[in-house]
Amino acid sequence: MSRLRSRPATVCALVAAMVATGAAVALGAGPAAAAEADQWGYAMVDGRSVAAGTTFTPSAARRDSSTHGDIRATKRGVGDTVVRFAGLATPTLGVAHVSPVVNASAGIVRDCRIGGPYGRDGADVVVPVQCTDLQGNPADAAFSVAYTVATGTLTPNPGAYAYLVADQPASASYRPAISATTGTGVEAGRTGVGLTRITLSGADFLSDGGSMQITAYQDAARCAMVAWQRSPGGAQSIQITVKCVDVNRNPVDARFTFTFMRGRSVLGTAAGTFGYLNTDRATNSPDSFNSSGALNRVYQYPSTDDVQFPFPSGGGGPFLVLTTAQGTPGTVCGSDDWSFPAGPPSNVNGRTFCANSTSIMTPVFVAVVATQAPPLDPDVDDRSNLRLDLVGLYSKAFNPVNKVVRYELFGEEFYRDPAFTRLTVNGTAVPAGKMAVNPTDVQFTGALVDGRNVLEFDSMDYHGRPLHLSRTVWAGSYTLHTTVLEASGAPYQGFVEVTLTTVDDQSVSATVTSTNGVVDLPDVPATTVNVSARALSGAYRVGAAGTMGNAGSVTVVLQDMGTPSTVANNDFSQGYAGWDVSKAPVALVNHVEGNYQPAAVKAMSGAAKMGGVTAKAAPAGKRSGSPPMKPAPVSPTSGKTSKAAAAGDVDLAVFTYGQGERSVVRTFRTTPGTTDVRVRYRFITTEVPYGWYGSQFNDYFRVLARSQSSQGLVGETNSMNGLGLFAFDYATGATGWRDVRLPVNPNGDVVQVYAGVANVADPYYDSAVVVDIVQEAVGQVTPRLSWNPNSGGLDLRYAVDYGKLTQNARIDVYWARGTGYENRIGNAVHSVTVPAGTDVGTYTQNIPGSRLDGDPDGETHLIAVVSPTRVDAIADVALDLSAVARHPNDTGLVDAIKDGMRVAGQAGATVTSALRTPQDQARVMFNNLTNTSRTLAQNIQAQKNIYGAAGDAVIDVFASQTASMTTVQQAIAARATIEAAMLAKINELGCRNVSTHCGDPAKTTVFDVASAQFGTNAQRFIDAVTPRVTRFLDERSNNGCFHFELTN
Repeated sequence: MSRLRSRPATVCALVAAMVATGAAVALGAGPAAAAEADQWGYAMVDGRSVAAGTTFTPSAARRDSSTHGDIRATKRGVGDTVVRFAGLATPTLGVAHVSPVVNASAGIVRDCRIGGPYGRDGADVVVPVQCTDLQGNPADAAFSVAYTVATGTLTPNPGAYAYLVADQPASASYRPAISATTGTGVEAGRTGVGLTRITLSGADFLSDGGSMQITAYQDAARCAMVAWQRSPGGAQSIQITVKCVDVNRNPVDARFTFTFMRGRSVLGTAAGTFGYLNTDRATNSPDSFNSSGALNRVYQYPSTDDVQFPFPSGGGGPFLVLTTAQGTPGTVCGSDDWSFPAGPPSNVNGRTFCANSTSIMTPVFVAVVATQAPPLDPDVDDRSNLRLDLVGLYSKAFNPVNKVVRYELFGEEFYRDPAFTRLTVNGTAVPAGKMAVNPTDVQFTGALVDGRNVLEFDSMDYHGRPLHLSRTVWAGSYTLHTTVLEASGAPYQGFVEVTLTTVDDQSVSATVTSTNGVVDLPDVPATTVNVSARALSGAYRVGAAGTMGNAGSVTVVLQDMGTPSTVANNDFSQGYAGWDVSKAPVALVNHVEGNYQPAAVKAMSGAAKMGGVTAKAAPAGKRSGSPPMKPAPVSPTSGKTSKAAAAGDVDLAVFTYGQGERSVVRTFRTTPGTTDVRVRYRFITTEVPYGWYGSQFNDYFRVLARSQSSQGLVGETNSMNGLGLFAFDYATGATGWRDVRLPVNPNGDVVQVYAGVANVADPYYDSAVVVDIVQEAVGQVTPRLSWNPNSGGLDLRYAVDYGKLTQNARIDVYWARGTGYENRIGNAVHSVTVPAGTDVGTYTQNIPGSRLDGDPDGETHLIAVVSPTRVDAIADVALDLSAVARHPNDTGLVDAIKDGMRVAGQAGATVTSALRTPQDQARVMFNNLTNTSRTLAQNIQAQKNIYGAAGDAVIDVFASQTASMTTVQQAIAARATIEAAMLAKINELGCRNVSTHCGDPAKTTVFDVASAQFGTNAQRFIDAVTPRVTRFLDERSNNGCFHFELTN
């Protein structure tokens, strides 16, 4: 159904076929909550009387940004201006809009567009603006400009919001590179000359009402919405058609920026006071909105529309007005004669005025949006406008060890006293002499160490709110020269991709492409690393090598798949037949499902043969020094009880020998119908029972499986330290059984399995990788897990493939300490049987979140298991606590909130604030009482308007201490004395009596959870958590959070 509607016929007759539409937006400053657009700026710029080459600052009454930074404009020529928003640069680009400010009484209308590419310039964002007269000639004009970006994931509720840059006008279908949405997708595509159809997917876009802004981008065009409807066929999306024309109103393919809003401001924020309306609709229709609940007003005249937004509880603040033509392309609509309030009761009043190249137009469809943020309540500890980032260091790459550690604070300034800022690296505090505290950043020099750096940063903003950020980065100072060789030993010539990872943390990597097989990998730490290579030209070949990061050089040999063995010996029932065991000491050992006896491990190593023929000799010499841990007791009966092996069930054990990797390989053809190949194995290192865990003697192993048909490669490269001590039986140094699974071509494939193990740093204390079986599997049922934020709980979806199910299939859902079958914990929490005869298709069963409240210690995932090779994993719900300092007693509230998230089907949530200590409370109150924009008396009265009796008593201490002072600066100079007196009063009265955000974390845990991340599942979350806490406050409307308290 079309969303365009004209005025009554008597009015339409006045404009004949030239019906036009205008949309206007008025905005005020305000912080954005999580899951909203969080970086924005706007200004009304008037450079008509300014000379070319001049940089000037727009009026403070008409500019603002989320960082409250400088906004400046530079006039480059007639109608050519560049606007700079300080401090708004982010890794991703957002959307910009421009509209003219017109003179309705004189009939003067200008057209303004984004005149060229906009984007980052250092820490700033620059937007070029080009203005012309109605015939397209450059002309000076006043204009309004806005820029906004969502750096995180947008979520619906309240309302719906999307933006995009439509920059491929000739493409039939594409997903804009610059876009954001509260829904599930944004697409655009050409449907005819000058016509672009925008599809916004997601149920939140299906409700009636809303508004939009459209701005021509780089191209000399005028663009307008001409159709708005639900997508046909019951699709969960809407379609909006935009038409662009040239100055003569001929259709032309052109680029433009686009924003849709419903229940949000044009900036994407939902906080504060805002509204919008469309002038050809009733002001009580879904196309008219006022967040204060007041009714917007429109007064229609022959050539203008006058608009009023009543904000009864609003206050003053900078405002922006944007206008856009809709309905008839070629029409330009501008804002004129807008007035803004100085304080409540507040009305935003203005006028819209439209024209085209030949006529003054009556606006038919004008959308107006106004936003005005409430003042920050200093006691609320609202952090929705704060963002603390670690910049210039990468958590998934290697960093120079001499890199400066730099933290940036967006939305506020750091408290400048360095005594309140601290950084620890691996638990050791960085000396104060290496720290520099600046208004918006804190820098540490010489703080990083070689290897893993666990960074814990604590500081305070200018208002005394505690700041905390926890991150882990890897750093190094070594360069590893890497040479890639052919299997023949000849240098590799051609394109090759070389990747380096640490075996302790494989999420951290560096990848370089070379044309001659030689690369230098910089910033490598002196730890055990894995270097892999993949040929990008010629036959499918890969290779890998382990070494120390400070070794200087390493050689990687590329290997092809080789000739498949014709011996069916994936279970070692025929000994070593079909396996290449010439490069490692190996032994066939009886299978043990549980833990080995220590004597059995020793005997296993003693039985190893090199190549199955030559006895393995122990290296000469002895390791010097003492182990960092106490060795395990030497007892032939220590360790857990082992499960007896089935008769004839043997495994292949591959042992270390000297230094360097020792390995075995098997290549074979799969049986047609095989869908997966599973390799089951375990790692044993005697470094553990002898106490060397955590040392540089970090023995490692590697198990890989690759296929020829799909060139798939899966596997695990890991080490003693990388696995963690909990992974081992301390008495023997053996892990539990692990597996990797390789999807293969069901029509038949060639598969290669590789198992290797290496001593690190010296040749002492053997390690081994034990292979249980290489298993071919046939599977018709594939499970998938996903959190369901709409219905709550966890959805178990499963697909049936390859025809009707031939036999019953059982799916079990387990808690797990990883993503694999071997990581499952305890008994299944849910099971479903898929009966034989089930048709091909996809099926869904919901697991209520209430069944998932018994999460065991150490769990990280839930996994759905059909067989050891048919497993799907999903991360457990994640509660982000990186912004607050943890306390040992907060686990009870963490558990309650995470259980509530499972019930609500909420995959992630963020704790924005935690309990203040009495010291924090004293700092907060002192900072608010020394606001330099007010007098001491004004500060004291403002704070007494916030606090209760106990808080007022603390303020009275401040008043007494400053009674003889005349300036705020005098009080700041005496901070230590005054703050100490306030702290004593807080302790005397009881911190909790002064503020609900204050207390002893040993007695009470308090968390504020950002509410904007939740949608329709918010009430389900509240209902699940509330019975388990001492106190709950729904602070969505004023603070954007759920407030939970639990007495410990």
